[in-house]
Amino acid sequence: MKRILYIQIIIIFFFSAAAHAKEKRVTQIPFVKQTETDSLRNPNHYYYLADLPLKKAGELILNDSIHPSDNHITFLLMDTISGCKKNDLNFYLKVFEKILNYADGALAEVVGSYTWDFIEKRPAEFINHIETLDNEQIMRWADFTFEEMYFAYSGDELKLKCQELVNKLKKVNTTKSVSCFETELNDRIENGI
Repeated sequence: MKRILYIQIIIIFFFSAAAHAKEKRVTQIPFVKQTETDSLRNPNHYYYLADLPLKKAGELILNDSIHPSDNHITFLLMDTISGCKKNDLNFYLKVFEKILNYADGALAEVVGSYTWDFIEKRPAEFINHIETLDNEQIMRWADFTFEEMYFAYSGDELKLKCQELVNKLKKVNTTKSVSCFETELNDRIENGI
């Protein structure tokens, strides 16, 4: 009996000493402070660079210093083409073209609403702009615009709305670029997305 009691005391002492040693090791580990990146400077954050003036953010995109993404500043830049002053439009359209070039994933899903809105609200400015573009760039405008219209309308209504959009442009001016845009829309009507 004494032997069992003696073994129990040794076991209790052993576990107590081990627990105390572990506690000592834990308290002696230096505390590592983790620093958090400011969300305005974190490229993966929605509000990345949102504190910059809009024109400065546009310049960064034009200079390839940053890439557009599905974030706040990119959406603000896209908003400008439908509502900015005429003397700023050329700059923001250059930025928008850069955004179109990089549009993929979540950003690509919303770009069409901006192209369509711009064409509807500013047809003359759209025609002036596409006159400066090559066929591939006009095709991109048609792609994004058609995709947005495709999800808004179906069948015959889609054809009608696309034709109304083209007619709106033709009332302003009938140019080679408008014909190219119309051809691209018609190809998409026939072939789908």
